[in-house]
Amino acid sequence: MNTMVTDRFIFCHDELKRLRKVRSSRQFALSLDYLPQSLSEILKGRRDVTLELLRKGVEKYEMNPVFLLTGKGSHFSHPEEWLPAKSSADALVDAGVIYFVPQIIGKKYAAERRNNHFLASLECFKLPGAHLKGHNLRAFEVQMDSGYPAFLPGDVLIAEKLDPASGVKSISNDKFYVVVTKNNILIHKIDLNSLSKGVVNLCLGNKEEKSTPIKLSEILEFWEVRLKVTRNIQNENMTLNALLSEIKDIRQLLFNSSNALV
Repeated sequence: MNTMVTDRFIFCHDELKRLRKVRSSRQFALSLDYLPQSLSEILKGRRDVTLELLRKGVEKYEMNPVFLLTGKGSHFSHPEEWLPAKSSADALVDAGVIYFVPQIIGKKYAAERRNNHFLASLECFKLPGAHLKGHNLRAFEVQMDSGYPAFLPGDVLIAEKLDPASGVKSISNDKFYVVVTKNNILIHKIDLNSLSKGVVNLCLGNKEEKSTPIKLSEILEFWEVRLKVTRNIQNENMTLNALLSEIKDIRQLLFNSSNALV
């Protein structure tokens, strides 16, 4: 079984790949003068990371030694260096507005999310009040199979982007997240028990609901859902009525069953 230090080292390795700072595990190993086969054994949980390999990871990629040893702090020593660099096109993007990503362009957004010309072409709006000002927010339209019954198709979710430097440490079991992958945009809760294994299990918070595993290397962005805008109150009321009707049917079934046992 891997030690926690090894798990954190693997997590940093996965973050480097997700952030495209290394192309592959083989390149990562060679850059640290380490055998790719030996690194593969570590990633598969068959071997613990060595002190020398930790030292090289700290020197080469500025892995945070405090995080590696204790789990506290940012994954890397200088997290600001891992944020996307600003470009000359930044002036096109207004930090004071929220850009709206409709479900129909979900796959295109994954490919063009850092293209400020593309972002500037999206619909945008502002929210009243000051409690969300200064946050990195984006609006995502709910797809047919995402987040039901908490969210309905057509709902708009206002979400705050997680800092890529902090990885997934700030993720909570009881919150919904917009997960942008290379091929899709998903809205689910996240099973924290899966994070140390290099995958993310997406679920709806229902223990009976089958989770969807996605490799961390396939995930481009995490957005924490902060607000929901429901476009059709009638649809939401219909869903609530359907749930209440189902609860009523279950109660009646339990009542009939208890009478049959008497």
